[in-house]
Amino acid sequence: MSFFRREDGYITSERSREQQHKDEVARGVTSNAEVRGVVVSGKTVIAKGTSIEGVITGSSDLIIEGNLEGEVKIDASFRVEEGGKAKATVFAKIIVIAGDVQGNMTATDKVEVLASGRLEGDVVAPRVALAEGAFFKGRVEMSGVVPSSKSKKKEEERVKEKI
Repeated sequence: MSFFRREDGYITSERSREQQHKDEVARGVTSNAEVRGVVVSGKTVIAKGTSIEGVITGSSDLIIEGNLEGEVKIDASFRVEEGGKAKATVFAKIIVIAGDVQGNMTATDKVEVLASGRLEGDVVAPRVALAEGAFFKGRVEMSGVVPSSKSKKKEEERVKEKI
């Protein structure tokens, strides 16, 4: 038996919200998530037909099959599948792009754009791979050490002061 209540003009079930979250976790659509941002606690897939906006942080792999807009800071791999779209600034260990991405990518290990991939944005990583047929528009900075986001912000501030 479910109990219903009116919320923001909609009738919802007390049980339905909890059950919906459990179903999403079981399908891999979300991990234990907050509404304002997703804290990744396991392998997370943003499924086709799903859109997420906000900040995602964590230490597990993130796979985008749907749409993402915001910022990603993870200590694992970030992958945008064919058909997936991301408009985001990404900091990850490994970044693999098979879909459509707009935004700056910073990886501690590698950024790879596959043949079906499309990337518009700057890349900072020790290793970068572009497959034949991949689309890339931006700047690449390769070095043995990737600057942390704090040192990158300091550099941006120094550049702004000179202007």
